This record gives sequence, C-alpha cells and structure tokens, in this order.
Amino acid sequence: MATEARNSFQSAMYDGMRRPMHSVLGLVSMMQQESMNPEQRLVTDAIVKTTSVASTLMNDVMQTSTMDREHLSLVRRPFSLHSLIKEAVSVVRCLSGSKGVDFEFQVENSLPERVVGDEKRVFHIVLHMVGTLIHQCSAGCLSLYVNSYSEMEERHNQDWILRRANLSAGYVCVKFEIRIRKSRDNLLGSSSSQISQGTNANSSEMGLSFNMCKKIVQMMNGNIWSVSDPEGLRETVMLALQFQVQHVTPISGASSDLYRSSAIPNFNGLHVLLVDGDDTNRAVTHKLLEKLGCRVFSVSSGIQCMTSFAGGESSFQLLILDLTMHTMDGFEVALAVRKFRSNSWPPLIVALAASADDNVRDRCQRSGINGLLQKPVTLAALGDELYRVLQHN
Repeated sequence: MATEARNSFQSAMYDGMRRPMHSVLGLVSMMQQESMNPEQRLVTDAIVKTTSVASTLMNDVMQTSTMDREHLSLVRRPFSLHSLIKEAVSVVRCLSGSKGVDFEFQVENSLPERVVGDEKRVFHIVLHMVGTLIHQCSAGCLSLYVNSYSEMEERHNQDWILRRANLSAGYVCVKFEIRIRKSRDNLLGSSSSQISQGTNANSSEMGLSFNMCKKIVQMMNGNIWSVSDPEGLRETVMLALQFQVQHVTPISGASSDLYRSSAIPNFNGLHVLLVDGDDTNRAVTHKLLEKLGCRVFSVSSGIQCMTSFAGGESSFQLLILDLTMHTMDGFEVALAVRKFRSNSWPPLIVALAASADDNVRDRCQRSGINGLLQKPVTLAALGDELYRVLQHN
C-alpha cells in the first residue's frame, strides 16, 4: 500500500511538472521558425534542447521509480552533430560563467554534419560531465574539445576498441573531452576530501550519478572515463561515442524541403481532428498544426471525438489523439473510430504519448494507430511524423 501511494504521488507530481514544460517547449519550437540573428537562434535552440533533456530526465525518473529498477531507453534518430556541439558550447559557456570559471573550446572541422544517435542522451551526458567538473570549482578554466577518436589514442580502452572494430563502414567515433584546470588558490581553499571526489562523485547538479551516465554511454556502445593529476590541479572526463553517419539523399519525386528534417513542411489544408484533454497542451498543439498548414478542429475528450464523427463530419483526413485522456483513452477512441468508419475510408491516426516504449507501440499497432509521437511535441517533430505517416499510407 505504501508503494502504491508513493507511485501515485510521484505520478501526480510528474504530470503536474511535465504538462507546462511540454507546452513551453511546443511554443519555443514555433519561435525557432521565426527570423532571428545567429546569436538569438543559438540561444533559442539551446533552450529547446535543454528543456527537452529535462523532459527526458523526468521520464527516466518515473520509469526507474515505478518499475523499481534501472530501465532506460534510447531513441536513435538522425540529427545535426554540428548543431548539437554549438548548442552545448552555448550552454556550457553559461554554466562556466555562473561559476566564475573561464571557458575555451576547440572543435574538429572534419566531423560529419549529420549522424544517427540519441541526441538528447548525448547532450545530457555532456552537460553532466561539465556539471561534475565545475561543481566544486570557483576559479580556473574549463576546456571542451570535440574531435574524431583514434583507437590508437587510448591504450587502456582495448575492450571498447575491439567491440567497435566489428562495426561495418559508415560509422564515426567522436570524442568529447572536458578538462578543468583549477587555480592554486581554489585548490588551497578546498579540502582534500572534496578534491578526491572529482568525477567519482555520486551526484552532481546535472541530476544523474557518474555510474548511471556510464551505463547510458555503454548502452550507446561508447565509453566514458576520467583522468586526474596527482596534485588535483587538472581533471578530465572523456566521452567516446560511435555514430552512424547519415548521408542525406533526396527522395525521387518528393520535395527536398519535405525530406530534410530541419525544414518545416506545409500540409496545404489537411483536415485534422485533434483530441486532447489538457486545455493548454491542446491549444499549443492546435497552433503547431496550424503552423504546418493544417485545418484543425479540436475537442477535449474521446466522447466528443466520436460525436464529431456521428454528427456526419466525414472530411477529417487525420486524427491526432492524446493516449492518456480520462473516461475514454486514446486506444479506445482509435478502436471505436475504426469500427465506426469500417464501411468508409477511415482517417489516419497519430497518437501523442509521454512514453514510446515497445509496450505502447504494440498497443498502438493493435488499435489501428498509424503513428506515434512522444511528448513533448515540437513543430519539427510533429511535421516529421505527419510527413512519415502520410508518405507510408
């Protein structure tokens, strides 16, 4: 009973935090499409990335808490490696400045532009490394180096080298090296116990332990390790990850603007019925769909959704459902729509869910749902998923 009460309380807290966060992220994703100068663009992109990482961490906390075990998932998607590095540099500069620590960085120009991997996890691990190093440092210099990883660099990582040597061509190994050089004044002001903790501390302001970070990195077939000098003046954390290189090629007969995930498609009046029980999130998703060129009609419940179909409205081409509605959830609505429209052409259905694990995907498939978009919903992610569903159906 105590465990059930704890889980219920945590679920309520999680729900109360994630809803406004998802709304803010959706609105900021629309700002990304506005005209900005380069500095404004970088700051806005960094806000989106850090908010998305925070949302992912909240999902992790709920999964590990309700399941009473460390159960974390990866979402491998194409992303811009160059953009991730620029946004990381922007956030790290702010973190360093808030601690009074100087910051410098160097990035190898020959790194590939687009790769496939879990962008949110990589961004979080890099921020966690920074937080671990500057947590107890009030003066010094933080350095960030990003370059291709050579298997001849680190002789003490032979096991990982052998594992990645089995990969086929088309992969790149990237090393993120973050180094803190403390001033002697700062060193003298720290106790020996604080100095010895370094990167082996159990937690940091980034929210996950170093050991947990290591497990996530190993899930991504990478490695993370730390090095410090005997005097404690210099500490370094190195992260080596392998990514599949994405070679972008246009699709025959399709607009190249629609193919690129960085571009926002226009669906030219696609008639959409949106069903979401949360007023704020429904309003934000409605705006996102309108930004994508859709004609949108919104309702707040599954019952209202079925009433819309029963009232003779048959022109909806796409139905977007929140899976966690009260009274009648998204799975029940999808099954009812399929049954109700069995004698006519049914609309395509895309579900919105806080989790996109295998269990949710299986239930979506059994319910006749064509696409699944994990919250928070951003303009780019919504456009990409709708385009994918329309192209495959």
